[in-house]
Amino acid sequence: MNQIPHIAGTSGSDDYTESFSRNIGILTAAEQNKLARTIVAIAGLGGVGGNVLMLLARMGIGRFRLAEFDRFERVNINRQPGATSDTIGELKCEVLLRQVKAINPSAEIELFPQGFTPDVAAELLDGVDIAVDAIDFYAIDAHLGFHREARRRGLYILMGSAVGFSGCLQVFDPNGMDIENYCGIEPSMSTLEKQLRYACGIVPELLHIEYFDVSRGTSNTDVLKNTGPSLAVACSLGATLVATEVVLIVLARRRPLSIPHTCQFDPYTRRYAYTHVPGGMRHFDPRPAIARIPDKSSFVPRVLEFLYRDQMAERASVNGAELRVKVEGSGPPVLLISPLGADSSFWLRQVPALTPHFQVITFGSRGAAESSPATESCSTELLAEDAITLLEHLRVSRTHIVGLALGSLVAQRIAWRRPDLVDRLVLAAGYVRPDAHIEATTRSWREVAADRGMEDLFDTCLEWLFSAAYLASRDREIDKLKAIYRLTHQDVTSFCGQSLAGVRHDAGAWIGQISCPTLIVHGADDRLVVPSHAQLLASSISGAQLALIDGAPHFLSWEYAPRLNDEIIGFLQA
Repeated sequence: MNQIPHIAGTSGSDDYTESFSRNIGILTAAEQNKLARTIVAIAGLGGVGGNVLMLLARMGIGRFRLAEFDRFERVNINRQPGATSDTIGELKCEVLLRQVKAINPSAEIELFPQGFTPDVAAELLDGVDIAVDAIDFYAIDAHLGFHREARRRGLYILMGSAVGFSGCLQVFDPNGMDIENYCGIEPSMSTLEKQLRYACGIVPELLHIEYFDVSRGTSNTDVLKNTGPSLAVACSLGATLVATEVVLIVLARRRPLSIPHTCQFDPYTRRYAYTHVPGGMRHFDPRPAIARIPDKSSFVPRVLEFLYRDQMAERASVNGAELRVKVEGSGPPVLLISPLGADSSFWLRQVPALTPHFQVITFGSRGAAESSPATESCSTELLAEDAITLLEHLRVSRTHIVGLALGSLVAQRIAWRRPDLVDRLVLAAGYVRPDAHIEATTRSWREVAADRGMEDLFDTCLEWLFSAAYLASRDREIDKLKAIYRLTHQDVTSFCGQSLAGVRHDAGAWIGQISCPTLIVHGADDRLVVPSHAQLLASSISGAQLALIDGAPHFLSWEYAPRLNDEIIGFLQA
């Protein structure tokens, strides 16, 4: 039998030889000896990192440096090696050290119980052979810092991820693309955007999306609270992919497929994907993944729409502004104009219903996160001129127009100024002029934005935009809307500029001159723009139809999307 040589300078050589003798035949004795002398640094000892450690220990890796600050909790028992009823409250690194020593008493292990920080980078990484990033999924800054330090030392960095029932693998070559360039992460981005770009980069194919869509309330995922589910089988699978690649790289068996290649294996769907994204995720096309998700307005499609907006929409330079615009479907054109604070993704519950019948044009108005900023001199006249110039840019000579809230005020202006452009007009949640209640409420919003910032504004606005029943029963969806809002929200000046444009709007002198067929749609339970505004609009425009939707709030396009879609399609096709 091909015996493993004794390892000079370590105790227990005879035990080591016998313990790992069954590796021989797949590995050579010389290779096993090399593994015994290999030093692996692992940052993070959770579901993936702990499993990587145990697998490598059983492969005979002889030396480890382990960085982990956390202690075991009962919620770790479902997936993390070392987590038992008896180890709750103990440091993970100390528990796992005991388990590795029980496998290989001659193993040399250095612990870093403070976890990975830049202060311990030199002691953790200097002189190691390979590095494993198994840091907590949500700790994006720690991920980036670990990669920078390991790359500076010329180390391969391996990552494994557990998503649904699937395992994923990423290998970063020290001479290849780094994590920030691959994921498209910039220092100026918010922590949330960095986190979401990182998430998209590690699992671009979304093989799991049909059965595990984090958009759904049942997914128990909250990116703002840094929580989400994870299965032992998926952690083990991701760890197996990592541990296998560690061994193959150390032994120089073959050159790995490194970033921008990624791997996902999903035993649930029986699918396996090695994905190659030349140039990194900045050039990724998310449309095939989005096509597999039934609700295009849910969290994952909206994140993908925003992060990869350059692939999903084009920029149009019009009227001194840069606007992001999408054109989808075929048939008579329909221009959708968004409300205060919203980008073009606001209409994601309308676009799939409209595109079978119409060519749908959505865009981010001046002041939306995806377009040029607005100033406090913003007006519905300026926003209407932007939209008119956009239609000219797109060579659209005549179109239906649908506007909601601020968008409906802009739509009024377009229909009055350019009747030749407008075929049919739908005004939702709009008014002729604001009343004292609208002025006071929006003034309080501007004060919150200026004093406390845009993130606090979301909670302030909720009661005016959605119904009480929806807020009470769909809290998980609201959390995801809040995450989208934090990702796409406007700057304070743009929000105030758009808001003031709505307050200054007064169509009383000319609203009666609108001559195109018009539908007024309004939520009967709209608490911000009360239904009497819809009745005044309907009586001011000759021949206008009025549709009050029982129970609907201000953002009826969200909660009452099917009813609103039916009203729009029925009217535009009449």
